[in-house]
Amino acid sequence: MRNLHNQNRKVYNKAVSIFLIAAVLSVLFLSNFFIAENIQHQCTGESCPVCAEIQHAENLIHQVGSAIICAVTVFCIVAIFIAMIPSFYQFFQKKTLISYKVRLND
Repeated sequence: MRNLHNQNRKVYNKAVSIFLIAAVLSVLFLSNFFIAENIQHQCTGESCPVCAEIQHAENLIHQVGSAIICAVTVFCIVAIFIAMIPSFYQFFQKKTLISYKVRLND
């Protein structure tokens, strides 16, 4: 029963993750689409609502872009660290006769 609950939880977590990724990508796509459609609109002055929405969309794109760059950087650092673990293990591994598989007979 508990195993079934864990499997359901994993499926739920994957579904939520996929939904959130799709939401972020759709927001990015729709923000770019909105900016492209309204870049040459007839501005009404200082308090133009279209210009304010374009500014908001640009800020959103910059914030999400910065987060993606940060996530990729952290992923690369973790991948490099994981790749270097075997070399660190060999450096700190104690060298004994048993580790060299030397048979000690009487």
